Amino acid sequence: MSRQNQDYYSQALQIAQQGLTLAEQIKFTKGEAALHRTVGSAYYFLNDNEKAIEHYEEALKICKILQDFNSMALNYYNLNLVYRRQSKFYYSINNLQRALSLWEQLGNTSRMILVYRDIVQEYQTVGELQFAENYAKRALGLSLEIGSRKDEASLYEILASINKDIGNKEAVHEYFHKSLQIYEELGDQLLIARTMHNLAANVYEDNSAMAMDLYRKSAAIYEKLPMSNYSLSIVYNNLANIFKRNHQIDSASFYKEKSLKKAILSENAQTMAEAYNLTGRYYMDEGKLNRAEKDFRHAYDIAQQNGLTTILSEVLSGLSSLYYKKEYYKAAFDYLQKYKDVSDSLISEENRGIVHQLTMQHEFEKDEREMREAMKVKLEQQQQAVKYQQTVIVIVLFALVLTAILLVFLIRSNRHKKEANRELNRYKDTLEDMVEMKTCELTIAKEKAEEASRLKSAFLANMSHEIRTPLNGIIGFLRFIDSDDLTPSRRKEYIKVINNSSEQLTKIIDDIMDISKIEAQQMTVSPVPVQINMLMKELRVLFETYLQAANKEHIELVLDDSGFIEQDLIYVDTVRLRQVFNNLIMNAIKFTEKGYIRFGYELVGNNMLEFFIEDTGIGIPEDQLEFIFQRFNQVDLGNNRFYGGLGLGLSISRSLTQMMGGDIYVKSTEGAGSTFSFTIACNPC
Repeated sequence: MSRQNQDYYSQALQIAQQGLTLAEQIKFTKGEAALHRTVGSAYYFLNDNEKAIEHYEEALKICKILQDFNSMALNYYNLNLVYRRQSKFYYSINNLQRALSLWEQLGNTSRMILVYRDIVQEYQTVGELQFAENYAKRALGLSLEIGSRKDEASLYEILASINKDIGNKEAVHEYFHKSLQIYEELGDQLLIARTMHNLAANVYEDNSAMAMDLYRKSAAIYEKLPMSNYSLSIVYNNLANIFKRNHQIDSASFYKEKSLKKAILSENAQTMAEAYNLTGRYYMDEGKLNRAEKDFRHAYDIAQQNGLTTILSEVLSGLSSLYYKKEYYKAAFDYLQKYKDVSDSLISEENRGIVHQLTMQHEFEKDEREMREAMKVKLEQQQQAVKYQQTVIVIVLFALVLTAILLVFLIRSNRHKKEANRELNRYKDTLEDMVEMKTCELTIAKEKAEEASRLKSAFLANMSHEIRTPLNGIIGFLRFIDSDDLTPSRRKEYIKVINNSSEQLTKIIDDIMDISKIEAQQMTVSPVPVQINMLMKELRVLFETYLQAANKEHIELVLDDSGFIEQDLIYVDTVRLRQVFNNLIMNAIKFTEKGYIRFGYELVGNNMLEFFIEDTGIGIPEDQLEFIFQRFNQVDLGNNRFYGGLGLGLSISRSLTQMMGGDIYVKSTEGAGSTFSFTIACNPC
């Protein structure tokens, strides 16, 4: 971890601990649970695993008393992450099972699928194939229930892989062919190529002609697709192995070299290390020891630099055998000893974990029964009045956090102003002979400092207004709710106002926290596989509800799919991408009174996606376009009183798109509308 990241997480830990102390003093039990989980996460990122476990377990104790089952599941899932990092796979599985049990009872389908896949991965890692198969079948049943064809096909592949290890050839053949049939129906070329490769490697390994035909078909598809060097490296290596078994050495060498070249082009450390290791073993078997030594050395350097322990173990074994053949016996012995040390470290934790499996399974079943009973009692005894009380407490806590953030901004503003004044005094005292020449520079510096102070002051005044508005709505209507003569319909209207004001206040807090993280350079992106076309359709449904909530159903929301790509499974941080869309489309809704809002994307070049949001709103003056993405700048601070908002959304959006490998642009005509475009890197799965 970099020093900067460590300082950030240490700061976050200190703030969370202060909040925890305050929650304990005011007996805010739910806040204690949430802050224990936050403190645990801070320790997790600071690599203090024992402290992280201690606070997650403390949060669990409180959540069990409160019967807050979703928070209990989140804490179990976080404990799984800690144990997984420690390679305590059985502890990880145990906590995943507990989280799964709770989310099953709550009916949280998306969380259930996530946990199912994690459990299957962990059981495959420790070799518990029967358990892995059982959970994979549960996940398959869920995907069939919700009608997700791509998930269904993917789980058939997982089941085929598990049955390959079990030794059930008939099941392997059946599952892979089912998977291939679905992908062909969907027309997904990338997944068709992957499944053909898996069929050749796992079903037709004893039929050279059939395997070679499938490998070549798979390679032909991969060669037409971008970002496929990793997959091509594996396919060409498998073809080389077939030619070697058939004693066609020239063809085997040809495909070994092609495999290595594709691995290098992938620029992936693990792929390159594995490829160099395989070519080293190939050339060692062929008696070309100097070439083998060169490739082993490349593999060793890459594996050691990137902490690839498993590959490093294989390379050390290869180097020991190589030097033995060269009759360098001391070197052979040294590398053999290194190989044993690395191998022992890989298996020791797994052996210790097996001892705890039965005990953990028993504890899980016991806790599961207790949690189901507690859930039943919770659902029967839950009272609406408790929700109102919890809402008020959470709002007060948010207000305290906002006050602290406002103080931070004020301190920073005053600090900058004091530094500028000290700089002016130093120039005045030490550069008397250059007074006239430096006067202009000092004036400019002072004006910039004052302008920065003015902008921040205007921003803080606006933020103060924006915070008071929802708080006044919450506090005022909470007083009205206490009245005994309210009708049910009027009480429902007041509760709706309170909820809307709470959501507005939460959005303000999120924006302030995001801009603070960006200023501290602590905002990160976490790419995950996602079907981008499906995501765009989900966004259309989401923002149609926002139009209805804003009483703007007359505005047409158009999803332009003319530029959609066919191979839409890519790596992207969906949370940050949704955040950018939310900022831009909510702005379009806010500033558009009639006409339409149109959004979509298209592929630009080979590896960039360009998204756009076009509206027929009020537009932006041309002389203001260069300022709208700057922090603490708004086109018209006075106009903000009519439309509302802090003016941070576009600044946050620019920072997020740049972190995702792109940028954001705008074209606008005042009175006619605006078109915002942004790009992100496109990394296919």
